[in-house]
Order: sequence, then C-alpha cells, then structure tokens
Amino acid sequence: MFGVAILGLRHNDMTSQDMKARIIKRDLAGKNVEQEREELKRFVYNHMNASRRIELQGAYERARARARVEADNSVDGSVYDQAQAACDREGQRTRENANCVQNYIQQRLDDSSAGVDMPDKGNFVYEYRSPIWTTDIPGVAIALGILSLLTGSVLYVKHSIQNLVRKKNGSR
Repeated sequence: MFGVAILGLRHNDMTSQDMKARIIKRDLAGKNVEQEREELKRFVYNHMNASRRIELQGAYERARARARVEADNSVDGSVYDQAQAACDREGQRTRENANCVQNYIQQRLDDSSAGVDMPDKGNFVYEYRSPIWTTDIPGVAIALGILSLLTGSVLYVKHSIQNLVRKKNGSR
C-alpha cells in the first residue's frame, strides 16, 4: 500500500510542476494565465504533495512597463523645448548639444517617474498549499496502509496473548 502511496505522491508532485511550467511559459509569452492558475489551484487543493509557488515575472514586468509609460506620458510636452533652451550654447558642437538635451530629458523623466506607483511584486506571486490528507489515490493508499498495520498489530497482540494463556494453562 505504501508503495502505491509513494508513487501517487510523486505523480501529484510532477503533475503540479508541469502545470506550473506551462503557466510560466504562457506568462512569459504575454498570454493570459487565469484559467491555468485556477486549474492548478483546484489540482493542488485536491491532491497531496502538490504545493506550488508561482511568480508571474512576465506579468510583473509588463505592469512595470505600463507604469513607466504612464510616467513618461505625464511629463510636460515642453520638456524638449526646455532642454534645447538649457543646452543651447554658442560654439557647442551638435553632438555635445544632443547629449545635453538627452541627459536633460532623461533627468526630468527620472524625476517624474519617481512618484509613480510601481506595481507590488507580491501581487504577482501565488502560493497554493496542498492539504495534509486528501481522498486521492495516495491518501487512500496511506489510510489503507495504516489500517493494515493497525489490524496486523492488533491480531499479533491477540495471538501473543492467546499463546501466553495456553502456555500458562498447559503448564499447571
């Protein structure tokens, strides 16, 4: 019985690992993974030894990029004009002027995005915990194995007591 339980527990672990890998692959490809996450959640909650932690790195990076774009769009459109005015010096070569303008704009973008709410990474981490015991094949095999051990122990003790009683009664 315990062999069946061990094989079943290993199968549950491998299945949940495969489900996690598919979710991560789809997430990194930019696809919606809600349905797959729900399937993994149901699987984990109904099977022993299937706990998983998933970090949706792709979704997190996309949310960060959206926050950056929002920050960039919030910068006043006159920043370029301000940069040109600040960097326009007589005798300055075009390349130096261009670098100055680029640095000026980047500094303003960095300043404006400092107040932007970046997404919380914790919102992209999901943790699913398996119950200690379930009625799946490994759970039933463990229960039957324990029941068999208990039954065997009780029968052994009963048989030992009967032998002691027989010896005691026969030795008088």
